[in-house]
Amino acid sequence: MTLYRIDRLVTLVAAVACFAVMVVGWNMRGDAGVFPLISGGLGLLACGWLALTCRGEAARREDGEQPTPFDRQRMGLWCLGLLALLALMEPLGTFIVVPLFLLFTLKVLARLSWLAAVMLACGFTLILYLVFAYLLAVPLPMGLLAS
Repeated sequence: MTLYRIDRLVTLVAAVACFAVMVVGWNMRGDAGVFPLISGGLGLLACGWLALTCRGEAARREDGEQPTPFDRQRMGLWCLGLLALLALMEPLGTFIVVPLFLLFTLKVLARLSWLAAVMLACGFTLILYLVFAYLLAVPLPMGLLAS
């Protein structure tokens, strides 16, 4: 199976998953379904954009561009970081673990500068706090910050 078909297949599977999230949101009572509807809708928009702009392997070979090799080491490090994020979220707290995970991901895996990585991690954590903890009053794991 060529990369062109794989790209389209992954986009289709993601679109189906986003639609399923929207269906779950439609069936929720009250305001509980707003977040699944918004996130599923944004996911569907992203999948539509990917389906329309995905060039695939055939177009890359016509341009003379070689497909980038899959970096298993970086993917493995990201998966380990994600597992650590999930395991440490409850004991350490959301607002300690999320910026550390983002710093690791942005500095080590995305190879951004320290300034850009710190600014993005802090900015995302601030937005996470404002939206979920302040605006929506969603109880997030506080961990060490609660004591």
